[in-house]
Amino acid sequence: MSAGAGSVVGAAGGLYAGAQARKGAYRAAELSDYNAKVSVQKAKGIKRDTEFAQRRHAKAGARILSSQKARAGHSGADVQSGANLALDYEQSEELELESLLIGLEGREAQERMMSQAAIDTKQGELTRLKGDNQRIASYIGAGSSLIGGMK
Repeated sequence: MSAGAGSVVGAAGGLYAGAQARKGAYRAAELSDYNAKVSVQKAKGIKRDTEFAQRRHAKAGARILSSQKARAGHSGADVQSGANLALDYEQSEELELESLLIGLEGREAQERMMSQAAIDTKQGELTRLKGDNQRIASYIGAGSSLIGGMK
């Protein structure tokens, strides 16, 4: 095989390798895109679950307060003043803080998922860029191979 033919074969091989590298990079980027979509769906699920947990906690809290008032009323105590009123207020405050904590933890988990989605999206973009760069490098390599074979 002559040097010119060898350079053509080398150039073709380089172009093929560049095309395959780009194809592989785009497949990997599709996986990153999929992972980003999954993270967004998880974030939506976390939000929905958090809202449900807060509603459930509020209903449970209302039952606790009603039960407390009923017990105090049944014992003959005045539920509208004094220690019973202070106890209701303290219990309401504690229930509200617990509800806020449920919401905060849910929002933090949701934000983590959205951050992961953003990372996955950027990873996909970078992987595509890397694949494109590998293909361009293969063009340059093929051109160099052809020019070198002409000497």
